[in-house]
Amino acid sequence: MQANGGIKVNREYKDRLFRMIFGAEENKHYLLSLYNAINHTSYTKKKI
Repeated sequence: MQANGGIKVNREYKDRLFRMIFGAEENKHYLLSLYNAINHTSYTKKKI
């Protein structure tokens, strides 16, 4: 039995979307927010 019910997933598209949202320099706050949500942390952006 397949976990996705036999539906084919275009992983390249999903990867591009993830990198577009979380990889751009102006969207780094989204990546930090995602990291905090997944890991139950509360890191903040710290400028050096």
